[in-house]
This record gives sequence, C-alpha cells and structure tokens, in this order.
Amino acid sequence: MHTLSGCETVANGFNWPHGLAFTKDYNYAYITNINNSTTSLNSGYISKCRVNKLTASLEECSTTATGFNFPWNITTVENNAYISSPYTRSSYTNTGSISKCQINTNGNLIQCANLLSNLNQSTGISIYNNYLYYTSIVNNSTGEGKITSCQILGDGSLNACKTAVSNLYTPINIVFNNNHAYIITNKNNLYPSIYICDVNIDQTLSNCSGFSSSDQYQAIAFKQIIGL
Repeated sequence: MHTLSGCETVANGFNWPHGLAFTKDYNYAYITNINNSTTSLNSGYISKCRVNKLTASLEECSTTATGFNFPWNITTVENNAYISSPYTRSSYTNTGSISKCQINTNGNLIQCANLLSNLNQSTGISIYNNYLYYTSIVNNSTGEGKITSCQILGDGSLNACKTAVSNLYTPINIVFNNNHAYIITNKNNLYPSIYICDVNIDQTLSNCSGFSSSDQYQAIAFKQIIGL
C-alpha cells in the first residue's frame, strides 16, 4: 500500500476550492473557486498559479477567469480548459453547464463560453482519448445518474455526445487510468462507492464493478468522497 507523507500547504487564499488541473507542460495550475455562489449569481472564478518545479509550490496566484456559477471541476487538454458547473443558486435542477476557455501563451484563460447547458448536477469532468466525459443526475428522486461522453473536435468544441454508462447512483467524479474509468458515486450520502469500468472502443463504459463503505471486507470506510 502506498501512503502520503511530508504533506504541506503549497498555496492558500482560495474561496471554497474544488477542482484542480494543470497545463500540459505543468507550468501553470488552475483552481476552481465556488466563492459565494450560494448567495450571488455568477460569482465563481478560476485562479491561476505558476508551478515552482523545484519546490512543487504554487506561486503568483491570481484570478484568471470569472463569471461562473458553482465552478466545481476543471480539466485541460492542449490549449483548452473545460469547467463543470453543476447548478446555480436559483435551482439545483437542469441548470448545470460545461464551459470552455482558451489557454493563451501566458497561461491565462480567455474567451470562456458555455458549450453545454441545462445539465443536471454535472459535477465531474474528465478527458480521455480525446473525449470529454461528465457526470450528471437523471432522476432527482432516486439519485440515478449517468456518464456522458462527447468527442472533442479540433477547435475544442464538443460533438456527438452520448450516454457512456447509466444506472449509477449520484455519480460525482470520474478519472481515467490505463483504459479504465474510476467513478465516485455517493448514494444518499450514506454509501460512497468507487466504480471501475472498462473503456470501450466507441468510448462507452462497460463491465462496471465497485466497492463501497458498506462492504464488510473493505478496509477503508469512505465518507462523502468528492475527489479522486
């Protein structure tokens, strides 16, 4: 088992930070700040920090993009950043969005615009094989959700979005490794789980299996997992 040690704060001064991503050269880091989105519309923002590659600290942090509602997660590919916003302060239902910003030569986020809207609690977002995947809820009463995959075109826009896998309960995040997807679910905040799925050639997900805090043989009890 691998453990973490020598942990220390590398940057501070953020406002309800949730998502973290790096440019492809690891020169800059981006942090989503939900800020006071619960009381003020479009008050979320993205911070940019320079990465000190000698100490791994984040330096010269400043605001690089504003005007987001609950910016939850962020991911980058080439010269584009994608931000998931699951809802607005006025409604938790069908008010989520996926935005794209261009990354300029100074690492700043520019020309930000919504690509997808009217999404339902789209918290998780990740990129794999030039496809963008995001989580969402399809039934607010039961918490049933799904993962959607969209092809990323040359200009950074999204095309041919389709359901990659369904029948997941409250999926909130997704990451990829070695042709597998790892999905965090959190049914009723009682049984957090991590599912592992195969990534198919058509960029759908299958053969999903998982373990949770309710598994009697699981050594680690999960509680309200957000990141992975």
